[in-house]
Amino acid sequence: MTHIFNLDQSKYLVPHWLTEGLAVNNEGTGRPAEWLRILAGRAASNELLTVATLDAGFTHPRTSEDHTLAYCQAQLLIEYLAKTYGPDVHVKLLRSFAAGQDSAAAIRAACGVDVSVIETGYAAFVRDFVAKSGAKPLDKVASLAQLEAAVAKNPDDADANARLAEQYLRRKRSREAREYSNVALNKDPRCGLALYVKAQLYLDAGDDDKALEVLTNATDGDQPHALCLRSLAAPTCMPGRRTRRWRH
Repeated sequence: MTHIFNLDQSKYLVPHWLTEGLAVNNEGTGRPAEWLRILAGRAASNELLTVATLDAGFTHPRTSEDHTLAYCQAQLLIEYLAKTYGPDVHVKLLRSFAAGQDSAAAIRAACGVDVSVIETGYAAFVRDFVAKSGAKPLDKVASLAQLEAAVAKNPDDADANARLAEQYLRRKRSREAREYSNVALNKDPRCGLALYVKAQLYLDAGDDDKALEVLTNATDGDQPHALCLRSLAAPTCMPGRRTRRWRH
C-alpha cells in the first residue's frame, strides 16, 4: 500500500530507496538480526552503500547480500532524513520527484543542503547505529564439510544444525535437510533458518498451505529471519499457488 501511495504522489518517479525505505519503516517491525549482521560486516569492511549507490542495491545487486543491505540502509536513510531535516522531509522529497527533479536536486530542495552533506551525515549516522546496535558481522560462508564437522563437534547446537540443513537444501538433499532442520527446531523452536528450511521442504512437496503456515509463524516476532521474510513476501507465496524458492 505504501508503494501505491508513493508512486501516485511522485507520478511514478520515486526512486527505489525512498519508496522501499518508507515501506519498511511503515511496517513497524524490528530489523531482522541478519540485516544487522550484514550491515555490521559491510561497515567493518568499508563497503556500505551510499545515497548515490543505494538504488543500485535494489536494481543491480551484485549478490543477495547487496539486496538485503539496500533494504536495511534505505530504512536507515529514511530515519536519518526525518531526524535531521524534519518529519515532513519525505513529503517534500515526493513532491520534488513528482516535479521531475533528479535525486540530487530533490534532496537539495527538500533538505536545503547539497547531497555531499547528506552523504557525510548519513555515513556517520549508519556507523553510529552499528556501534550502538552491538551487531557482529556474519560468519564467512563455510563449506559443507566444515558444517558437518561443526555439527559433529556440537550436535546440540541449533544454529549449526540449521546451517547444515540449509546447505543440504541447496544441494537438493531433502532427507538430510529435513533431519537436521528437525534437530535444530527440537533444540530451538524459533530457529529462523531451520523454519525457512522446513517451509521450503513443504513447498518442494507441494504443500503450499503448510509452508505458508510455517513462514507466517516464523515471521511473528521482533527479529524474524530474512530468508523467511523474503519467502513470505514472494508474490507466489499463497495457498493454491506454487512458490519458487528464493535462492541466496
